[in-house]
Amino acid sequence: MRRRPVFPENAKAGEPNFDLTSDRHCARTMSSRTYTEEEVQDLTDRVFLLKEHVEAGKMRFARQDLVDGFWRSYQAIRLRPDGKVDPTSLDGQIRASTLALIAMRQREDAKNSLSLAQVQGIYFTFLFRDFGWLYEQMNK
Repeated sequence: MRRRPVFPENAKAGEPNFDLTSDRHCARTMSSRTYTEEEVQDLTDRVFLLKEHVEAGKMRFARQDLVDGFWRSYQAIRLRPDGKVDPTSLDGQIRASTLALIAMRQREDAKNSLSLAQVQGIYFTFLFRDFGWLYEQMNK
């Protein structure tokens, strides 16, 4: 459901000023936001992870228009003088890509943290602890 745009001239007192039909509003909101150094460092780490994946040729796209949009967004990334990413230069496509890479990395780390034998052992321990009494009654 699409909200009705609210402009300053017809806004009620205390009502937020949403203009969901304008890209200008979104850009203004993102660029005027203040980022903490922790957020900037997190964005920087994610962007450099993305850079590693791009340079290694690990990024795949379904359609050419997605490739073109990604490269425009990727080339628009700017660094601050201290070497960290300028958060205002990142758009949603880059942010989403970096979050997806973080999720994939965390999934791989979780998969590699335990062997299949360990996972099965833990699973059957829980299973027999909770349902072992049923199994024993079934065997009688």
